[in-house]
Amino acid sequence: MKHVYITMGTEHYLRQVLDEIPSNGVELFQNYEQSLLYHETEQENVFREGASYRILQMFGERKHAGVLVLEYLSIRDEEIPIFLADFDAMRKQLLKQLGFQAARLAQEVHHQKFLIVSFWDSEDAYRLFSKNEHHSKIMQRIQQAGNQANFSHTDIYHYPAFRHDSK
Repeated sequence: MKHVYITMGTEHYLRQVLDEIPSNGVELFQNYEQSLLYHETEQENVFREGASYRILQMFGERKHAGVLVLEYLSIRDEEIPIFLADFDAMRKQLLKQLGFQAARLAQEVHHQKFLIVSFWDSEDAYRLFSKNEHHSKIMQRIQQAGNQANFSHTDIYHYPAFRHDSK
């Protein structure tokens, strides 16, 4: 089974981590506030800390440059079947969306937290899709659940990585 492993930190720290681990598929993603290391693999987690997710679905084909969007969602047990049906409807729309590259639906290993990982040509392409009725339906359901809103959020990163410092 394929997994996604994510760890966050400063660019300088994560570049040190990259130097210490086998870089087989580990990627650095950045935005103007934070950086993260992202690893999709069937192997064990190479990070000392961070989050681990099982990939439930993968589709599309990633390009060499663009935007990574991570949508963290906390879903109650009784809402998981509804969420998965909503995601399947959204998947069909994603595949038709201009600027879409690829996506993964993943579930945190020890919790009922989900992660929608999507790759886009640009942040504008993602923002346009985020207004789509199927995407909006999922986000509204999360917001209506109240206590889940503290965990649920979206982070956007650019790739390939750029350098903030000269260290």
